[in-house]
Amino acid sequence: MLLGERHDVPEDHRWQLDVLAGLLARRARVQVGFEMFPRDEQPVLDAWSRGELSVEELSTRTRWRQAWGPSADSVLPLLYFTRRHHLPTLALNVPRALTARVARSGWASIPTAERAGVGDPAIPDAAYVDRLVATYAEHACRPASDVRDTPAAARFIEAQLLWDRAMAEVLARAARSSGDGLVVGLAGYGHLEDRGGIPRQLAALGIDDVVVLLPWDTTRACDGLRPGVADVVFGITPPAAEVPAPTRHACPPAAAAQPSRPSPRAPLPR
Repeated sequence: MLLGERHDVPEDHRWQLDVLAGLLARRARVQVGFEMFPRDEQPVLDAWSRGELSVEELSTRTRWRQAWGPSADSVLPLLYFTRRHHLPTLALNVPRALTARVARSGWASIPTAERAGVGDPAIPDAAYVDRLVATYAEHACRPASDVRDTPAAARFIEAQLLWDRAMAEVLARAARSSGDGLVVGLAGYGHLEDRGGIPRQLAALGIDDVVVLLPWDTTRACDGLRPGVADVVFGITPPAAEVPAPTRHACPPAAAAQPSRPSPRAPLPR
C-alpha cells in the first residue's frame, strides 16, 4: 500500500497516521517505509526503532535538514508510532549525492558499483514523462516544448526515475519477505499519481497488488480528479494557519536567454 503526501503539509501526515492506525488494528504485521530516508541510513532507523536514539540524535545522524529540507515536526508522530508499536521502519530512498550525479551526468555514466544497489528503472509511460518535462521546464524557465528533447531534461527524468526505482526495490523486497504482512510506503504524491512512478516500478519488479491512497486538498481544482489518479482519494482541508504558500519557481527576466540548470533536488509534482 502506498500513501501519498505533500511533504510540507502537516495535515497530510496526520492523515497518514490515521490510516496506519486503522491498518494496524486490522493487520498483525505492518512495515512502514519513508521516502525521506536514504537506504544507507537504515542502521540509524533501526537504532531509532529500538529506542536507542533521541529525536536530536536521529536528526543529526540522518542529516535531516541538509538531506531533506522540510521540517521533521510533522513526520515525528509517524516515527514515534512505528517505534511504539515495534513496526519495522524502512529507508526507501538513495543518497542525494547519487541523484545529483545522475542529474548532472546521466544514469549510464554511474558505474554499477556506485549505484547504491539500484537496478535499471523500467521505462516510464508517456504521461509520466510529460509531467516530469513540465516540472523541468518550470525550473528551467522555458516552455516544455523547448526542453522536451534536450539532454538536460533526459538526465532530470533519469534522476526522478532513480528515486522511483530505489523506493520500489526496498518495498518489493519487504513485500516478498513479509508473508501475510502488510508493507506501507509513505511518499510524495507525485511519485504515486496515475501509477506512473513507484507503482510502475513495482509492477516491473513483479509486485502488482499495490493500492494507492492519496490525500486531496479540498481547495484544489476537481479537474485533477481524473480516472485512475489513485485507488482511493481522501479529501483533506488543512487548517488555515498550515496551508503553505504555493511553491513557484521564480524566473528572472533574462532567464529565457540564459536558463539556469534546475536543481537536482527539484521535487516531483506534488
